[in-house]
This record gives sequence, C-alpha cells and structure tokens, in this order.
Amino acid sequence: MVYLIGIGLTLSFAKVLSNERLQKDKKNSLNLLLEILCMLPMLIVSSLRRYDIGTDLLHVYIGGFERVNAGINTDNFEVGFKTLLQILGRVSQSPEILVFATSFIFIFFTWKAIYDESVNIVFSLSILFAARYYFISLNVIRQYIGMAIVLYAMQFIVKRQYVKFILLVFLAASFHSSLILCLVLLICDRIKLNKKRRLAYFFIIIIIMTLLQNTAVISNIIDSVAGNFDKYTMYLDPNAVSGAYFAGARFRLIQIVINIIIIIIMLGAYDKLKNDAYYNMFLYFELLALLICLLMSSAPLMERVYWIFGFSQIIAIPQAINAYSNKNVKIFATVIILSLMTIFCVYDIFVLHDHQVVPYYFFFNRMI
Repeated sequence: MVYLIGIGLTLSFAKVLSNERLQKDKKNSLNLLLEILCMLPMLIVSSLRRYDIGTDLLHVYIGGFERVNAGINTDNFEVGFKTLLQILGRVSQSPEILVFATSFIFIFFTWKAIYDESVNIVFSLSILFAARYYFISLNVIRQYIGMAIVLYAMQFIVKRQYVKFILLVFLAASFHSSLILCLVLLICDRIKLNKKRRLAYFFIIIIIMTLLQNTAVISNIIDSVAGNFDKYTMYLDPNAVSGAYFAGARFRLIQIVINIIIIIIMLGAYDKLKNDAYYNMFLYFELLALLICLLMSSAPLMERVYWIFGFSQIIAIPQAINAYSNKNVKIFATVIILSLMTIFCVYDIFVLHDHQVVPYYFFFNRMI
C-alpha cells in the first residue's frame, strides 16, 4: 500500500507541475515547490525503509558502512562510494544516514534528468515505476546511483559538452565500475548512419550473437572481459550466486518482447526525430538493450548490463511516442508499453519477491 500511495502522490504532483510548466514555461517558486513535492514521496518511501528491505541492504551496505568507518576494507568498494561512506561516517555513525543519502542521490539525479530532458514528466515517472527501476534501486544501490548520474549526464552529449559528460560518467563509475560502459555514447554520437544501414548492421550482429549463443564463445568473451575486474568475477560463476541473479534470464522472453515493441515505436518516429541528438542517442542505447536481452543466459548477472542501457527508456519512450501525430496511436502505444511493464513488475517484484523489497516496513518496524 505504501508504494501505491507514494506513486499516486508523485504522479499527481508531476501532473500539476506539467500543467504549470506549460502555462509559464519558466522557473518560479511554485515550480520549485512542485519539484520538491514530486521527489518527496519517493524519497520518504526509499529513505525510511527498514534494513531488511532489499536483499543487500543490511549485509552489503549497512555492514559495509560500519566496516569502512572501522577502517576495514574487505568490501573493496569503488573509490566514490567508499569516500561517500567515510564522509557520512564523520557526520553520523547511524546507518540511517547512509539509507537517506543514497536514496536522495538516486532520486535527485533521476528526477533532474526527467525534469530537464523528458517531454512528458508523468509518463517518464510512470515508466520509472512500471519498469521496476525504482523498486530495484532499493536493493542495487551503487549501480543505480551511477545509472541516475549517467541519465542526467546524457544532456551534455547533446550540448556537445563532452568534458562534463566524461567527468560525470567517471563519477558514476566511482560508485559502480560497470558504468564506464556508458562512454560508448561518445562513439555513438559520431556514428552517422541512416535507418536502413543502422538496422542492417544491428540485425547482422543479432544473427551472429544468436548463432553463437549455444556455444562457449560468448561466455568466454564475457569471462575474459569481466575477469579484469576481480571484484565481479564471482558473479560469472553460476554456483557462486543465488537464483535471484538469474531473474533476467528466466524472464528473457518478456524482456525481448518489450524491447522489440519499444524499438518498433522508436523507429516509427524516425522520420520526425532523425535529426534529434537525444533520439539518436536513445535509439543506440535501446538497440544495445535488446542485444543484451539476447545474451542474458550467457552470464548470471547479464541483466545488470541490461539495466545500464535500458534505463534511458524513461526518457526515450515518451519522446518517441510524442512524435506520433495520430492521437489513437499515441494512446495505444502508451497503454501497451505500460501494461506489459506493469504486469512484469507486479509478477517479478510483488509475486516472486525479487530483490525482496516487499512487504514494505518503515524503519520503526510498523508494517504498511
């Protein structure tokens, strides 16, 4: 129930903010208040959760906070996250400060990206919830902080402010090393291909990957690349990780279907958006997201890579659907996307209890 209340309040404030922004199209005190009100329900739910909300919160993060501030470095956290823990430890020794700070960072950067870049704030926030991203952020904390920072940083690619983008990607990678992959956007920004060539090259890659899927080639490549990051080599061993890590592979089919529909929607908007830098950037990320879906069975944690490239859907999908002139097509595409995502979210998060973020308890142990 607490999730429904939080989502309802967030979307309601976002709707009012959207109307206000359309009327005045500028920053003012009411806009600022509404921005805060949009973030507040998400922040309250995320930051006031009990320590057993999320598979890793108690042992990895709360335990890591205590170990780092005791001078023990067995967790081997990336430098950015370790520095954050040390700073927070000087402010307070209470673990609540870590839960609040990490929740705030994720929500702040995600919200700023949506507010600055989305053509439809309410729709983007709906995808944030329906695509499970908000719920998973309660558990996969470091990576989702990094993903939020990269989502915000994408605007600097469009503005050709490459130094700012690179610095923000390195900041994101200082929380989770995997985010260094987002530097691929610098290459994508230079690739100028028409729709036919782009699709031709991509489907050639898909065919090759599909043919290699049942061989050891893909797994060997993943092993050799990830093997350079000692901290994550254990995740490549199916015997060393829990069944929860295979969630992406178990539901690969529905993920593939959802991403194919997203690509069809985005390609349908190609003629209107082909010169839009945001669109081209998002399309490359979405093509990569589908490619990763096809590889999910190659390694236990391949879904984590999918999240990196799929997170931009929060802004990409509303932009693509908004480009359609037919109102009925817009409604149909919106309903299809949100329905499929919501069904998957409810089954995965609320029925199977993936990431263990339900049932929800506030930190003072009262169940809502």
